[in-house]
Parts: sequence; C-alpha cells; structure tokens
Amino acid sequence: MRLLLDTSFLLELRRGKFDGLLRKESEDVGDVGISILSLYELLVGAYHLRERGDYRELLWVDSLLRWVSIYPLDEEGVRVAAQLKASSLIRGETYPDMDLLIATSVRPSKLLTCDEDHRRMGKDLEEYGVKVVMCEEI
Repeated sequence: MRLLLDTSFLLELRRGKFDGLLRKESEDVGDVGISILSLYELLVGAYHLRERGDYRELLWVDSLLRWVSIYPLDEEGVRVAAQLKASSLIRGETYPDMDLLIATSVRPSKLLTCDEDHRRMGKDLEEYGVKVVMCEEI
C-alpha cells in the first residue's frame, strides 16, 4: 500500500499542521508520494511567488521532492477517473477533474487529503482501492 499526499494536505503540512497525522498514516505503507498533478499545482504557486521575488515556496517544493515519490498518471488511472466522473454525473453530482485524477494516480493507496471533494468521492474511490483519509489533528 502506498500513501498518496494530496495537494491540499501538502499545503496544510507547509503551514505546520498535521505532521502527527502524516507520521501515523505512513507507518504501515511501503511508499509515500504525490501525484505528478500535485507537483504541477505546487509548482504553479511556487513559480508565481518566485516572479514576485519570493523563492521560499520553490525551495520548499524542492525539499519536499527529496523525500516523496512522484506518481505518474497512467492510462488506467485516467480510465478510473473517467468512470467515476461519469457515474457521478448520472447521479446528478460532479467531481472536480483534477481531484479525481490526483486520487486515481496510484492504486491501491491511502489518500491523505484536506479536500472535502475527496470526502464526497470516498465511497466511489474505495471501489478502486483508494482509501480517503481526511485531515484531522492527532
């Protein structure tokens, strides 16, 4: 089992929150990583701040990349995300595309997230081997 860290969780971790939760949830996993899409989201923010003269976020992202794996999005992950999106639309709800693609980038996994959209899709994600773990203080 792998631990997938969502962008929302990483941003809270950057603010000094949930390090106890990260330690707890990483105890029984073989690997800790982020989706290539989370890397994209983090870099957009970091480059934006760099353009304003603030390099701290880019330095933080670089340090993060030293201890996490980067999970690529493969065809199977895209197919799973598309199936979940279609099912949600049939039920009259919608799941955000980026959140779906991040959540399905590695399976089986535990997804550590602070994003309420992931909570809503939790039951659907479990059918594909993704267990949603929401942020909470320990």
